[in-house]
Amino acid sequence: IKHMSRGWQYFLFSIILVTAFFLNSYFWIVIFIVLGGICGYFLKEADPESKNNTSGFDRPNRRHLYTGLLLFCIAFIGLNFFLKGINHNLLFEFSKVSLTLFGGGYVMIPMMHNIVVDNFHWLSSAEFANAIAFGQVTPGPILVSATYIGFVTGGVVGAFFATLGIFAPSAFVMILLSTEFENIKDHAITKGIMKGIRTVIIALIAYSGWILFKSLDHKLVSALIALSSFVIITYTKFNYFLLILLSGVVALLYF
Repeated sequence: IKHMSRGWQYFLFSIILVTAFFLNSYFWIVIFIVLGGICGYFLKEADPESKNNTSGFDRPNRRHLYTGLLLFCIAFIGLNFFLKGINHNLLFEFSKVSLTLFGGGYVMIPMMHNIVVDNFHWLSSAEFANAIAFGQVTPGPILVSATYIGFVTGGVVGAFFATLGIFAPSAFVMILLSTEFENIKDHAITKGIMKGIRTVIIALIAYSGWILFKSLDHKLVSALIALSSFVIITYTKFNYFLLILLSGVVALLYF
């Protein structure tokens, strides 16, 4: 919420959050992100600090970089013709999710839930929540949950292709765009678009919390643990890892 400072951002946040309860497929989440960028573009404010940044890679490095990216892209697309069955689905369904990786892994929770639980029925809602929790108690970001899902549905090979799918496309796009982003990151247009996208991301993160909460069996106790954790994180400097461990101990003693 601290990243929202304008009235139109609060309005957009409210609209996206409410709409997500009714339109929460992969397609609509992509539309939400695009809509946020459009709103940010048209509602941007004049920024006296905007400037042109001419830094970037030199041409020889760019040539090698683009050659490497092209070879990777060819190899990745080639997998589409060789993989079959569950491994094909894991790779390319998680690749779709990876291409909308804005603002961290929590944004992907609604998309992953739609694919894993609603469309392919690989996991139940409770099992999906366990996958997300698994990603939080192991080294690495929430994207590690894809590895868990891949292992449950396709074994070690499935875990490999799910992990490749969730990491590779976003890394490809990030490397490709980072060569030019330094030149435009301080422009008013870029800042406006990012403000709009950021607002949508915050709304989707809030909706992600609802998805995980509704899959829990003991909602009251879980809500109390979540609320207590929120207060501790907000007003103290308590170690996050210890807080997760403590929450697990409390849940173990209760359940």
